[in-house]
Parts: sequence; C-alpha cells; structure tokens
Amino acid sequence: MFNNKKFNFFVKVKKKVKFILYLTSLFIFITYFSLPKLFNYSLQSIKENLKINNNISINSITKVDYRIFPSPRLRISNSDFTIGKNNIEVNDSEVEIILNIRHILKFKDINYKKLLINKGSVKIDLNNINQVLNIIINNNKKLIFKKNNLIFFIKDQTLFEINETLIKINRNKKDSFLIVNG
Repeated sequence: MFNNKKFNFFVKVKKKVKFILYLTSLFIFITYFSLPKLFNYSLQSIKENLKINNNISINSITKVDYRIFPSPRLRISNSDFTIGKNNIEVNDSEVEIILNIRHILKFKDINYKKLLINKGSVKIDLNNINQVLNIIINNNKKLIFKKNNLIFFIKDQTLFEINETLIKINRNKKDSFLIVNG
C-alpha cells in the first residue's frame, strides 16, 4: 500500500524547498531594489533628462539620495529650477524622481515615470499664460506639485497666492489634463 514514512519525508522536503525558494526570491528582490543605492548618479544626466522630458532647467542640485520606499526614487533636496523659459519658477522644493522599475539598473540614462515636487514656492507668470499652457500640453512625463505655495504674478506684482496646493499634470497620448486642489 502506501508508505506513510516516505510521504512525510517528501512533504518535509517540499516545505524546505518552498522556504528556500521564498528566501532566494526575497534576496533577489531586495538586491534588485537596493543595488541602485550604490550607484553614483550623474548630476548632468539628471539635468538633461529633466530638460528633455519636462522642460525643467535645474539651477542647483546639492544632494541626490536614492530611496527604496514607497517606490524606487531619486530625491533632490532644496532645489531651485524653472520650467520653460522662466514662465514657472520653483524655489526651495524637494523633487522626487519616481524611477521606472524596468530600467532601474540603468543609472547613466535615468528613465522615470513621474516627478513629485513637494513643499516649494511656485511662481507663475501670467504675462506668458500661452507659454505656460504649452508647457502643460508638451509635458512628456507626469508632474505632481504637492503642498506647494502657488503664486500668480503679472509684471513682478503678486496677483494672488494659493497655499498647500495639489496640482497634477498628466500627459498621455490622447490628451493633457490639469487638476488643481487648494
């Protein structure tokens, strides 16, 4: 008939194999996402990719950190930059570049899905509103402004200010849209 000792042996072996496979896959997963921490990201490459994909010209980058959680990202603290030809000016913000998981190990050519711009001061020149709208329409990657002070001005005079805003600029093949909460 059926040998109970052999059956119990195979059940134990199967459990051990599952455990080893689980540990191996966990190790590979953690290694894959933590390996970019060892890379030296080129500041020039970051500037070029932001210029090409979002028309962002960064004035200063002091420090670039790699974060694993909540998703793989590069974090640039205390950055000042402009979008377009000085139509949108962002000061003292924290920029998070959400990396594309498939291309995470290609550190020389940074491939990202979206940008999060946090806790900055965003100045929008309403004299050039058509250029601001073109920036939104021609944006290649998703752009999110979170907890920013949004300042609208005309001819160096502040028109009005909105605090703690959430602005999402999404670009897909069919259309662009802008969502503003404040």
